[in-house]
Parts: sequence; C-alpha cells; structure tokens
Amino acid sequence: MLIALHRNARTTPAVRAEIAASSETAPVLAQRYGITEQTVYKWKKREVFGDRPHTAHRLQTVLTPAQEVIVVHLRRTRTTCFLGWRTAMALPVLNTREDLDAIAGTPEYTDFIAYLKGSLVRLVDTQTYPEGYGEPGYEGEPLAPVWSEVEDLSTVERFGFTKAEILAM
Repeated sequence: MLIALHRNARTTPAVRAEIAASSETAPVLAQRYGITEQTVYKWKKREVFGDRPHTAHRLQTVLTPAQEVIVVHLRRTRTTCFLGWRTAMALPVLNTREDLDAIAGTPEYTDFIAYLKGSLVRLVDTQTYPEGYGEPGYEGEPLAPVWSEVEDLSTVERFGFTKAEILAM
C-alpha cells in the first residue's frame, strides 16, 4: 500500500490512529512519537488520519457579490483608467437607494436585488461550548457546531427597503 505523506510528516496514518485511540496523556504520546502536544490533540480530534490537502479550501475571491455587481455595471457604463476595477471600486456607485434606483431595469439591478434577498438571513453557531474548548490541553468530547438562521436586515435597511419589499420583488 502506498502512503502519500507530506515531506515533514513525522507520523503515519497508523500511528495517528493509535494516538487517537490511546487513553494516555498528550505529553506521554508526544514524547513517544517525537511530536508536539498540539499535534497529539489534533489527531485525537480527527476521525480520518490521512494528510489533508494543503491547497486552499475555497477560492480566494477578491470581490464580494455586491462589489462584482458594481464592477460589471461600471464596465458597461463607464470608462475606467488603467487601474481597472480598483478605480471602479473607489467610485461611490451603490451607496444609497438613489444609486440603486439609477440602475433600475438593468441586469445589474436584478442581480443586486437577488443579493439583497440572500442577505436577509445569516448563519450563527449556537452551540454551547464548555470552558477551555478549542484550547490546547482540552480533553473533552469534540462538539459539532449547531447552525441557526438569524434574520439580519442591516444590508436591506441600508438601502431603504423593508423585508416585505425585498421579498415582493
């Protein structure tokens, strides 16, 4: 069986599984395997013992959806200098309801209203964590987050809309 470990790995998946299953303390295991206590805690929390990819888990996007709508609109309606989108982002285009009303009837307006609809709720972790959870040395059971939707009208209200108006659009 071929095992692909990154070049600095000091443990194999089999050793990692032993660490996770062991009831010995972190300092004892760290000394035995020549690793740090923090590494022991990391492997005790995991259920899969292979190396995780070192690539980004999500794309490193530069623009938020709202910024993208603004840039697309500016590209279609204005000529920007060699600075490109940085210049476009410096222009106050959609800061008020009047700015939004100025592009009414365009695809950008429709896109931005869709963005506003998506901003009505956000997810919040409502799990109750014991003291010291997530700190080095914590030895309790790992807890999964409990996600709850919370209404957030701040972005909608910034543009002078009510929740009912946005949902009716």
